[in-house]
Amino acid sequence: MKDLKFKEIIAAFLMLLFSYTAASKLLEHARFLFQLRLSPLPQMVTFAELLSWLVPILEIFIAIVLTVGMISGRLLNKGLWISLALISLFEIYITAMFFSGKDLPCACGGIISLMSWRGHLIFNGLIIIMIAAALINWSTVRSKATGKKYSRV
Repeated sequence: MKDLKFKEIIAAFLMLLFSYTAASKLLEHARFLFQLRLSPLPQMVTFAELLSWLVPILEIFIAIVLTVGMISGRLLNKGLWISLALISLFEIYITAMFFSGKDLPCACGGIISLMSWRGHLIFNGLIIIMIAAALINWSTVRSKATGKKYSRV
C-alpha cells in the first residue's frame, strides 16, 4: 500500500501541474499563441493555432484521467503513461529551443514561463524521472501481487 501512495502523490502533483498550466494557457491564449509563433521551428509556426488549443485541452484531459484514476484506480497507470509522453514531447521541444541559440520567451503557462530554458530542461527532466519511478514502482507492486519474479515497465 505504501507503494501506491507514492504513485498517488506523483499523480496529484501532475494533476495540479497540468491544470495550472492549461488554465494559464487558456486565460492568456493570445500570449500563448504569439509565443508559439515566435518559435524557430517551422513546424511550430505552421501549427501554432492548432497547438495553442490542443496543448491546454490535452493537459486538461490528462488531469481528468489522473483524477478519475485516483478515484477508481483503473486509469491511473494510463494517465501516468500519457503524462510521461507529453512531458517527454515538451522536453524535446525545450531541448530544440535551448540549442537554437535564440533568446525567445517560453510559451509555458504561468510562473513556469519565468524559468530559463536550462531550468525547464532540469524541471521537466525531474518530472520524467518522477513519473518513471512511479511507473516502475507500480510494475513492481503488480508483479509482487501476481508472483512474477521480475518487474516489467
